[in-house]
Amino acid sequence: MSCRIENMFVINRLSILFLIICSLFLTTDISVARSNRDKPIMIGVALDVTGRLAFAGHGILEGLNAYFAHFNKLGGVHGRPIKLVVYDNESSYKYTLSNIQRLAEVEKVHIILGPSRYLSAVSKYAHRAGDSLIIPFIPFFGKTLSPKFFSLLPSYTTQAVLAVDLIIEKLKKDRISVIYRDSEYGRKIKSTLAERLRQHGKEMVTGLSFSSRETDLSPHVMKLIESKTEAVVVFGTTEEAVLVLKASFNMDSGLQSLIISPLEDRNLLIEDGGRAAEGAIACSIFPDPSYGKAPGIKNFRKILRDYNSEIQPDSYNLMGFTYANVVSEVLRRAESITFKGLTKAFESLKSYDTGIIPQISFGKEDRQAYNGAYFSTVKGLKWVTSYETNLFEVYIRIKSVPNWADVLEETHWGNLGNTGKDGFFKKDVCWRPGTYIIKVRKGSRAKKKSFYVDKDPKWIDWTVDLLSK
Repeated sequence: MSCRIENMFVINRLSILFLIICSLFLTTDISVARSNRDKPIMIGVALDVTGRLAFAGHGILEGLNAYFAHFNKLGGVHGRPIKLVVYDNESSYKYTLSNIQRLAEVEKVHIILGPSRYLSAVSKYAHRAGDSLIIPFIPFFGKTLSPKFFSLLPSYTTQAVLAVDLIIEKLKKDRISVIYRDSEYGRKIKSTLAERLRQHGKEMVTGLSFSSRETDLSPHVMKLIESKTEAVVVFGTTEEAVLVLKASFNMDSGLQSLIISPLEDRNLLIEDGGRAAEGAIACSIFPDPSYGKAPGIKNFRKILRDYNSEIQPDSYNLMGFTYANVVSEVLRRAESITFKGLTKAFESLKSYDTGIIPQISFGKEDRQAYNGAYFSTVKGLKWVTSYETNLFEVYIRIKSVPNWADVLEETHWGNLGNTGKDGFFKKDVCWRPGTYIIKVRKGSRAKKKSFYVDKDPKWIDWTVDLLSK
């Protein structure tokens, strides 16, 4: 009997010890959970806070800070606040590269916002930044450079295509030229414009390049006048665009200028160009932040005012604000704050609406948020947003092949029953059974077999019957 009681005593002591150990683990887990809950989520920022591009860096940073301050007041990401780790690129290629490296390898942040220039520096480092997603403040030319990149801006390809469409369809100009800085991007802009013009059934009148060292573009403008150019697309910095506008104004050329520029101070176009800037059109990434009536822009102005009433709304703090909005949503959706978890969260964004820019959608193979742009015109030495457009991808399944010679004769290009100018296929395309992608503008209609593009993407089964007479 005594032995049995003794054994029970031992069992009771073991049970009590087990409960104590469990309570210690439970207390530790609760403590760790509370610690993680209160621990800030660090976001890296690589911007030009000093140097010639500081105006853009400061503006973007203001927008980021305003939105994240508002977001943190609402509880942050499941109770965790967002904190920015800001490095100054000093408007330098060297510091841009080193800052991205430090943010990824030393600070070990999983999201890096930036840079606003020298994207080539970041692309060189992308293969090493295995645990960091990079969301730059500058457009790509076409497809994104790496799966680690996500772009919230329309590509230069999209901007160039939409510029041609606007000039031909809205401005009713036929003789179109381009003047561009002699760089890899400049040459790509020229070829993109030429291709889009051919899809409209037109040829580029002339393409003129200039070096970054040139300070007088009058000879180039004279060549445009001699070629009887009606509208010219300008690709370069704001300062270079001003040189074109002033030369055109002084020669009373009557040229219509449409400007596609990297991230620059658009107000400088009016300040330095003066009367020469009147009537110029600029491709804009964002709508006018001061007068926009969209709910998202109204909310932006209110939150920016609450954050700092002395800050004037502009396109840069609107950009920072929009980026912060999207990143906060990604963090909220992420199953884990890891490279894999955040990548999955970005890819889960489908038709996400910021209320500011067109709806955002990503995918496993798609790192471009949307394909759209705004075009603003200088009227009364003020910017006025006058035209907004988007490109949509339509996927076409060809089930069988009719007599292609007849089809091409009937449809001119063989583009969806003659979408003509809206098509991206080349004139000599020869379709075969399979799946194809064509980009059209919202609201485009085929002439032979009507369809309407209002969502992206939309599948269309295109058979012999649809293409026959």
